Amino acid sequence: MKKHLIAFTAGILFCTVCPGGKPYGNTYEQSIINKDRSVKAENLIFFDGFETGGFRFIVGEYKGPKTGPLWAQAQFQGDHAVSFVDTPVRSGKKAVRFEWRKAFLNKTNTSKKAMIHYGKVTKVEGAERWYGFSMYMPEKDFPVEPKYNIVFFQLHATPDKHLKEKYRIPLFSIVHRKGWLCSHHSYDPVKVSPHNDNIKKNNVLIKICPLQKLWNKWTDFVVHVKLSLKGQGLLQIWMDGKLVADQKNINIGYNDDIGPYPSWGIYSYNGKDKRVLFFDEIYVGNEKSDYFKVAPGKFDHTQIKPVK
Repeated sequence: MKKHLIAFTAGILFCTVCPGGKPYGNTYEQSIINKDRSVKAENLIFFDGFETGGFRFIVGEYKGPKTGPLWAQAQFQGDHAVSFVDTPVRSGKKAVRFEWRKAFLNKTNTSKKAMIHYGKVTKVEGAERWYGFSMYMPEKDFPVEPKYNIVFFQLHATPDKHLKEKYRIPLFSIVHRKGWLCSHHSYDPVKVSPHNDNIKKNNVLIKICPLQKLWNKWTDFVVHVKLSLKGQGLLQIWMDGKLVADQKNINIGYNDDIGPYPSWGIYSYNGKDKRVLFFDEIYVGNEKSDYFKVAPGKFDHTQIKPVK
């Protein structure tokens, strides 16, 4: 179990306090919310269809065009890690391409990632969000690797640095593990988690499908999460409209002052030479949103209706 947990541990990201002592308030979700009227009417906090062929980040290095909606942070192991493509696309004219290379791994956490991160919510208990995105996995660049864990999407907790709390495994992630696409979530009610020790016994792993079912096609995901350490949490995952996880009245999340942030891309500590993954239509919806507000395909009328 310890070996698997190590593969999910995140590195330092969005430090709560900067060297001058001021909070990094500009990486909070509320500071970078998309204020477009049409987006707000849909109870959406954020949307990026990658049509501008560029990125804007508050933190992190990116050498491409500085266009598009504002993201919180980039973590790219090198210039190769992100690009924009005309094919394949889920909708519109562009999608984003992530590339992870084993040759660029070193002791830094960023070297393990080709990932983009959105802002942090301001609380844990009762925080509720809807996430939608579409992912394309090419068979030739993403073979099954039974030995290695790979994160595609995660909600990562923000430790209480003023209490000298360490980073822990993501409270929720969609991952590759031993040839399967899986959902993984956990919780810890203790104020200062002793790293991952408390979390091990609270892990819940749900097998969704063999990884091969994602090859060479766009797969639409909708994730609905409500955080709670009082047994009132919720986790629902739809994949191409099918409800593949439905966890109600659960504990999910960590006892932190600040809530988590979402991430998309490729995150792994080891593997074969190269992996490639495409994303399109990333949505973040607030607590008043729903499946149809965040499911990919909304703009070109190709949304897949939800079924149980």
